[in-house]
Order: sequence, then C-alpha cells, then structure tokens
Amino acid sequence: KRGTEGALRCAFKQRYFVNQQYWRHPTESAPGGPIFFYTGNEANVELYVNATGLIWENCAAFHCLIVFAEHRYWGKSLLGGRAHADPANPAFSADLSFLTHEQALADYATLLHAVKLEMNAEDSPVISFGGSYGGMLSYWFRQKYPGSVDGAVAASAPVLAFQGQRHTYDSETFWAVVTRDATPAAGSVEECAPGVRAAWKALSAAGATPSGRRALQQQLNLCVEPSADDMALVVDLIWFAIDTMAMGDFPYGSNYLTNGGPILAPFPMRTGCSHFKGLAAHKSTPGELIVALGQMAGVFNNATKDQQCYTLPTDDEDDAMWDYL
Repeated sequence: KRGTEGALRCAFKQRYFVNQQYWRHPTESAPGGPIFFYTGNEANVELYVNATGLIWENCAAFHCLIVFAEHRYWGKSLLGGRAHADPANPAFSADLSFLTHEQALADYATLLHAVKLEMNAEDSPVISFGGSYGGMLSYWFRQKYPGSVDGAVAASAPVLAFQGQRHTYDSETFWAVVTRDATPAAGSVEECAPGVRAAWKALSAAGATPSGRRALQQQLNLCVEPSADDMALVVDLIWFAIDTMAMGDFPYGSNYLTNGGPILAPFPMRTGCSHFKGLAAHKSTPGELIVALGQMAGVFNNATKDQQCYTLPTDDEDDAMWDYL
C-alpha cells in the first residue's frame, strides 16, 4: 500500500516464537536477562524451535528470553502471491523480488525491536543463533546491526563460501566430509566408500544403454523406466539422499533433515552403508553395487517406510525459492 508520503510500502505478517520459561524479567534496579534470538532459515519456524538444542540447553543458566523468527516466504510468513502458492497451478507465479538476505535481516531487526519494546527488554543484550544458512544470517546480523546484536553463534555457517573471497574456498571440502561418514573412521563398514565409488561408475555405464536403463528400474526400485534424459534425475535422487544423511548423521533419532517428517534412526549413514557390507568393490557385479547404492539411499528416500517405488525428483516451490535465494 502507499503511505501518506507517496512511497510504496509493503507489509506482511511474520511468525515468531517466544518462550519466557527461564527469563529473568527486568526490574527497576536491574535489566532483564539476555535474549537468545534464532535467525530462522528456509523452513517453518517450528522446525528450528524443535531442533535447536543449543539454545534450550543453555537458556536456564543465562536466564534468557528465547525468540525464534520465521524467514520471509517460508512457513506462514508469506508475501503477496506466495500466500496463494500452488505449484500444481500453471498460472502460479510468485514474486521473489523481495526474497533477499538483506531484507530478511531487516525483518529480524524490526522484529527484535518490537519484541524488546513489548517485553520491556530494551536493555537486554542479544545473542543471535543460527545453523547453516541461518548461521550465515546470524553472523551477518551481528555485522549489519551491531547496535541490535551483541554477539552471534553461527554453526555450520559457510560465510566464506563465495567466489572472490581473499582465501578461495575449497568446494570439495563438503564432499570430503560426506565421504568420511562412509568410512570406518565415522563408524561405517569398510566396504562403503569404495563400494559407493564403484557403484557410481556402474550406474553411469548402465544409464548409457537402453538395456542398462531397463535394469535400473528394478535395481533402484524406480516407478518408471528412466530415459536417457532422466539419468541426471536418477543421480539426484541418490546423491541428495546420501548427502542429507551425512548432514543429519546424528547419534540420536531426528526428523530435522526430513523437514519435520519421519524420524531418521541414529547414525543414518552407518545404516545406509551397511548395505555394502560384504561387497568388495573389485569383486562385486555392477548390478550388486547399484542395488546396494539404491538401498543406501532408501534409508532416507523411504524414511516413511511406505514407498512402493521411487518417483524421480522435480523442483517444488521451496526448491525454486531456495535456488533463487
């Protein structure tokens, strides 16, 4: 809507979560306890409320006020056409021009100011928290709004992973960590990492021929026989599952990496790697390796335990927004 001065003003409703269970309320003689503020990332705010243990585990000792913010365009913090988003509707077109890091940070500064006024906590110090992209936001929040944020905890935050940095980042480091999760050093069977490497080669060879692709439908339990053009999606189906299990290779059951869905068992990479046990990469047949690769990916792809077969991935609305961001 247009303000009285004629400038274009945009407004939306932003969700946030507040918990006062441990907070030391301000008094006339002393300020309130600190505020632990989570800079939400690319999912519903509930996901981070339920998965960010560091805040909950330390809040009582600091008598803190907990605030989790939801990122614009995700969950129910919707803007414009995003509120009526329907990926199945060909007429759907979301305006992503307001989806930027800078505007998300401005949202958090505005929200934090409003919460402090509402809670009479203007003098409370603020520590921002975040993980992954949320960790990058936490780090940037402290940089861009130093008058609002006294410190930041940025977990798994690749803030230097951009082209043009003075110290060039190594884009293979992520995959080196994923690979380590498939080795005995991380508790997986010794056949796993070499078996996966050999399975990728076998998969590529099979995808190059019609007979190989027919076999892949059964070996990988695909719902349809993949075409030559589908092979990139077949690869996506598998690598996404493996790299997600590595990111969520927690020693406890968690549904954080399933976006609040089914719970992955503790150490899902170990479970996935177990399908390569006894399969020596240089002695096993290509078909055996491909089957094991599909079963490994199935630990994530069939976390619900009700998938009769696998459909090839397509970009949904959240994927499109994340790619844009």
